[in-house]
This record gives sequence, C-alpha cells and structure tokens, in this order.
Amino acid sequence: MTRLRWRRARDRERELDAELQDHLERLVREHVRAGLSPAAARRAAHLDLGAIEPLKEACRDVRGTRWARDVWRDVRIAVRGLMRDRWFAAVAIASLALGLGVAAMVFSIIDAYYFRGVPGRHAEQLLFIGTRDAQGRGRDTGVSWPDYDDWRRTARGFDGLAAFSNAAMTIGDRGLALDRRPGAYVAADTFRLLDAMPLIGRVFTPDDDRPGAPPVVILSQPLWTSRYLADPHLIGRAIQVDGVSATVIGVMPNGFGFPFLQEMWRPLAAMPSLAMESRDTRSLGVLARVRADVSRADALANLARVAGQLATRFPETNAGIGVRAVRFGQQQTGTLGDSPVLLLPVMAVLVLLIACANVASLLLGRSAGRMREMAIRASIGATRWRLVRQLSIESLLLALVASGVALALAAVGVHVVADAFRGNVPYWMDVTVGRRGMAALVLIACAAAVVFGLAPALSLSKTDASRALAEGGRSSTAPQIARWTHRFVSVQLALTIVLLGGAGLLARSFLAVYEADRVVDPSGLLTASVEMPASRTATRDERAAFYDRLGQALAADPSIAAATLTSALPFLDAPDRRLSILGRPLPSDTRPTVPTIAIGPTYFETLRVSLLRGRTFASADGQPGMETAVVNQRFVEVYLPGEDAIGRQIRLDAEVRARRGQAAPIENDQAAGPWLTIVGVAPTIRQAMAAGPRPVVYVPYRSELALSTRLVVRGRANTRDVGMALRTLVARVDPSAILSDIKPLADAQRNSRLQPQLFASMFGLFGVIALALSAIGLYAVTAYAVTRRTREVGVRMALGARPAQVVILFLRQGLGPLGTGLAFGLIGAIGLGRLLESVLIRTSAVDPVTLVLLAVLLVGVCLTACFIPALRASAVDPAATLRHD
Repeated sequence: MTRLRWRRARDRERELDAELQDHLERLVREHVRAGLSPAAARRAAHLDLGAIEPLKEACRDVRGTRWARDVWRDVRIAVRGLMRDRWFAAVAIASLALGLGVAAMVFSIIDAYYFRGVPGRHAEQLLFIGTRDAQGRGRDTGVSWPDYDDWRRTARGFDGLAAFSNAAMTIGDRGLALDRRPGAYVAADTFRLLDAMPLIGRVFTPDDDRPGAPPVVILSQPLWTSRYLADPHLIGRAIQVDGVSATVIGVMPNGFGFPFLQEMWRPLAAMPSLAMESRDTRSLGVLARVRADVSRADALANLARVAGQLATRFPETNAGIGVRAVRFGQQQTGTLGDSPVLLLPVMAVLVLLIACANVASLLLGRSAGRMREMAIRASIGATRWRLVRQLSIESLLLALVASGVALALAAVGVHVVADAFRGNVPYWMDVTVGRRGMAALVLIACAAAVVFGLAPALSLSKTDASRALAEGGRSSTAPQIARWTHRFVSVQLALTIVLLGGAGLLARSFLAVYEADRVVDPSGLLTASVEMPASRTATRDERAAFYDRLGQALAADPSIAAATLTSALPFLDAPDRRLSILGRPLPSDTRPTVPTIAIGPTYFETLRVSLLRGRTFASADGQPGMETAVVNQRFVEVYLPGEDAIGRQIRLDAEVRARRGQAAPIENDQAAGPWLTIVGVAPTIRQAMAAGPRPVVYVPYRSELALSTRLVVRGRANTRDVGMALRTLVARVDPSAILSDIKPLADAQRNSRLQPQLFASMFGLFGVIALALSAIGLYAVTAYAVTRRTREVGVRMALGARPAQVVILFLRQGLGPLGTGLAFGLIGAIGLGRLLESVLIRTSAVDPVTLVLLAVLLVGVCLTACFIPALRASAVDPAATLRHD
C-alpha cells in the first residue's frame, strides 16, 4: 500500500523519521522499565537499534524506489561534472553530434528514397506490375491493353488494378500560348487506389473512362496556379488539350504528381489508338492494391495463373511472358542493394565509429584526472557496478545532448540535398528528418553511448582504491588506459584514411567530368524543344520543309548569333543504336551500341567546337546518295585505333530507348540502316548523365526528320530576350508548332553532374569530419600522456633533457597509432576503391597518387595535433613539478 500511495519525497522522509523515532522511544521505555537510568536507557536503545542511516536505506530498499532516486542522483552528479569540465563536454558533444548528424542525414535520405513510400493508407499494399519476357532477352516490359483488360476482369485478390501511361500533353486556351506539360493517361480507379482526393472538383469516374465519353482533364495545383492564377471558376470550363476541347473537372493538391512529376491527367480511354493496340505492344504500367485480407504472394500467384492462361490462349504474343511485381515506386528508385547509394550508409557508419572512438579517447584521457575521485568513491563503499553506472550515465547524457545538436545538423543537411535534387525525384519523396528519423537518431545515440562509454567505464571502475590514494591519483591502470587510447586512435586513423581515400577518388572522378565538359562552354546557350502535330507533318517532305523554314528563320533573326537542331542535348543521354563497321570485326560476339544524335549543319559551330579532322555536314548530307556521319574521338579510339577514320563506312541498325516511369526499356526493331561514310572526327563531348566518355555517332538531321527536335541557340542579347524572340519566331514559322522547355544549356549540364557531385561532396564532407575527429582524438591522447607523465618530464628536464628532446619524445609516441592506422587504412582504402569502381569516371579504382597525397595530409595533420601538447610539455618547469610532487 505504501508503494501505491503517491506522496512527495519530503513527506515520505518525514514519515520514515517519525517511524524510526517511535521505535527508538519504545526501546528507551523498555530499558527504563528494566531499571536503567534515562541516559543509559537511551544509549542502550541506540545500540540495539543500530545506525539510523543504514536502517533508512534498508527501508527505502523495501519500498522499491531507491533505484530511481539513485539514478536521479547520478544524473545530477553527471550534469555537475560535465558543467565543471565544460571544454571536455563541448568537444565530446561536438564530435559525437557530427557523427550522429551524418548518420541521421543519410538514414533520412535513404528512408525517403527507398522505404517511406507513397503517402496514404497501407502504402505497402500498393504494387507496380509489369511483365517479364522469359523467352527473349529476359527484359522487363510493360503491359498491353488487351492483357490489362483480361487481368482486371479475372484476377482475384486485389482491391483494383489501374493502368497508366506517361505522355507529354499540349495545353492551350484562348489568349494564352501553347504549353507542353508532362501528363499521364490513367484509369479511373487510379486516384481511389492512391487515396488521392482533389483540392477542388472531382476525380475520374468509370463513366469518364470509356470510349466516346466527353473529354475531361484534371490539372495539378502548380499548373492551375501558374497558368490560371488559381481561378476557382476554371472547374467546368473547357480548355484545349492536344487539340481536343476537354472540360476541367478537378485540381489535385500540391505535391501530387502520379506517377512521377506529372502535371495533368486524362482518362486512359482517351489515349490515342489504345483500343487498337495488340497484345505484344506493352506500353502500359499497372498500379495495383492488394486486398487487406489477402497476402501479396497469393494475389500475385492468382495473377500469374491468369498470365499463364493468356500464354496458352495467345502463344504467338504471350508465350514466356510472366508477371513482375515490385513495391510501387521501386520501378523508378530501384532497390537499395542495386544502387551505389548503399555506400552512403556504410560511410556514415564509419564516421559514427570514428566519432565514438574519438569520444572514447577523450573519456579515457579525462579519466587520468578522475582516478583519485573513483578511488575515494570505492573506499567509502561504492561498488564497481555503481561506478560503471555513474560513468555510463555521463556517456548517455553526452549522447542525448549530442543527438539534439545532430538533429539540427541533419535537418540542414537533408534540406540542402533536397534542394539540389528538386525536380529530379518522384513526387511522393519528402526528404525530411521525420519521426522514424528522430527515433532512429535516439536509438543510434543510445547505442553509441554504449560503444564509446563502456570501455572507459570498465577501465576506470577497476581502479585500485588503496594504491590510487597512496600514489596521489596515479594508478597501475594508467598503462592499460594508454594502450586503450592508442587502439582507439589507431581505429580512428584507419577509418579516416579509408574515407579520405574514397573522397579523393570521387573528387578526381568529378573533376574528370568537369574537365571533360570544358569542351563545350554552355554560357550564352539556350535550349528549347520544338514539336509539330503529326497531322501537319504527315510526310518526310512536310517535316523537311518545316525544319528548313525554321533553320532559315533562325539564321535571319538579328538577335540570334547561331542556332542548330539536334535530337539530344550535350551532357544528356542519347538513344543507342547497334553498330556495324564495314570490313572490321567488332571486339565482341554481339554488336555494341553507340549513342546516335541527329544534328544540323551548324551544330558544332553553335557549340563553338572545332572538328579534329574532316568536315561537318553540308545541307545536302542526309539525302539519298549522301549518307554521311561524324564520329567523336572516343569512337576512333575504341573501334578504329591507329587508323584513319575518314572514309570508313559504318551502319546503325536498331534503336534501343527507355521510357521514364514505364516498366522497362523498349526495343524498337527497325530495319537495318544504310551504310554511312565517316566525313569528320569531333572532340569527345560527354553525352550521358554523369558517365565517362562514350563513342558517339552524329548523323545529319535530314536522315531522321522526327516529329520533335531540340534547338540550341546562341543569342546576341540576354537569354530572356532571346527566349521571347524564339517564341515569336517559331509562331511565325508555324502557329501550330509547340515550343516548350526553354532553359539555358548550363541547367542541363548542372543536372547531369548531380550524382557525381553528390557522392564527391558527401564523401568529402565525411572525410573532413573524420580528419578533424582523428586530429582531436590524437590531440587528446597526447595531452593525456603529457598529463600522466608530467612528473617524468620534470625529472628528465631536471637531469638535463632539452625541450626539443621532450617534443620528440611525445611526437614519437603519436607515431605508433599513426603507423598502425595508416597500414590498415591504406588496405581498406584500396578495398573501398574496388567498391566505388561502378561510380568512378575516368579514374582508376586504385590510385597511388591519391593515396600517397592523402597519407601525407593525414601525417601532417596528426603530427600537428601531437606537436601542440608536446610543445606544452616542453615548457614544464622541473622545479615546480618536483616541488608539487
């Protein structure tokens, strides 16, 4: 009952005093009745009762609350101790906060990208379903409309299946210019499966998603705001979408962009030629939600049976076509195990381990001055467990305070990363330190407290009380502490050189990309996309006439210094085609693919790039009888080494392209192309997102004449004026032409560098943090050695040792852990280089120059960290030291 009643501690203590006093008075009265005088009776009662304070402790133990009071007392003692030793606490908290902040930042980024998923109920039940061709090349593909129609009618175990397909859509209104926006055709069930509700209006119904239904469209909130100034009366009005009058029925809230970053949606039934698609035209993705009462495995097994039945019924198109299902979003982000991003948590753990080893070294160094304190505690009855608990609470306090600082650092870090990748990640991705991130941070902090606090606590708790008091605080455990600190510092230095090695390789890789991009100066260059409706450019002659008029208008405009057409911008991906070389066997059994770009005659002139050999295209190139090509220098190095490329003939066969947000790459098996004569060799311009140099083939734009093309324009005025002039010029050439995506070429270059820049920046940051922590750790070890050996230094100097000899003594002591750390660290750095090989660009995985430079840097920093306390030791006054002793 005492435990169940809540009272203030002061009241409980007052009641305990009264109870013990009552026991004492009863004993006094018994002794008085036995014939003793009052004074003798009181003395006898005290002897019978025993010491009061141990009795009180026993009573408190019976209550079962002593442990809480003891822990609270230990917390207060720990706080007072850390406040008294402010510099130690500040350095330890800062060191640990850096390690915890890096871990929390990386965890939040990976959690948002790979695990957090789409917001809404039971997001784990949402699947992306495609198909896999087991009989062909094992390709992952999409789903055809007839197969999807059979799936949704016969498959069981799903709340619903909704097909979708990405498409760029042209939006137009009276009084507003045509605009090209990313959109998607979606089944009516899509929004229900995603639990997505409109900001205003409504979503699609089954009546909207049927052939012959009145055209309707849903807009995103950013599009509604930017183009229509958030006009609420837009609902129910008709706008022009792809030349069709469609009624706006809803606006989705900000942050919704299914399936990637789409800005408008139309019913799937409105997709052109959808009903005419054959079963082997697999261009759709399928969103599915598994029923709550059905396991994912059972639902997919049922769907696989349906796919097997279709393969039996339609063997010509469906033989070997199986079902492929992944968590929704995984088809775009992939899996963590297949991504080089997996290296980030590995590096974050290394930084955290360095921070823990650093704080452990600081705690061990601090313990040099606490041996007398621990000896006194042990001599008055403190058990080893009590000492370990006290020291562990100090470590836990350090970890909890550091976790608060780390939370702020992680929030800043993820904000910087989110800003860098804004517009390049799926709509559902919210890179913030959420509740899971904060919970993970606290758990990591507690685990870190155990890692860095356990060894110092156990070592210090072994202090021999009598010997420590006799030696004035110096204990026989000091050499053991010194050995532990050397081990911790060796671990720090080894991990540091590993991180610095990775940072150096990635920095050289990024510099290689930067150096490769110097071939093209993007300043002053503007890019845009031009597209003609298929109805207006049905034949090659009509397309050629349009591009000729456009080229003439660009050349005649006084605000434009140079302009060209191209099918792919520099620095970005280009479609691959299979290569054949006349009279020369290729290096592998299967023909390789090379990026192929259709360009205008003034392409290299506009980029201000001079050909290395030969000539560029003339206006007649690309016509029958004038099939020519220009290759880059990398093509010559790979396929025609040591030969004259001019006059050689090559052939480009099939195009292999990928659709963003769709199930898989789609191969377009075209007929074999004509033999092309190489007429020029161009410098190697990077033509892939964050990739090394690749062989590239340039062909005349007349040989392609696609419905859409890219413009690269160098203006005489600022880019805004050139952009306005470009809109006017294209509208004058053909009012139905769609001009969109006007932006500087520098934006494309910057976006293409994001991945190598992210890796180089984060690894560089990790390396700098590790280097700083290692320097602090080595400084602490040397400072501890100076404190421990002050008397020895005084004796040495009294016997004639010079200050330089004292400095060398402590520098030599620091070289021990430095040598061990370098030896193991270099081995680890070579292993890390092998792991980074897939993301390195123009950089060897084992770079001796980088490793040697980083080793020299680490040695210099560490010697500096040792030199400062060693210099202080050389200034010791031997007379004062010996007199104090």
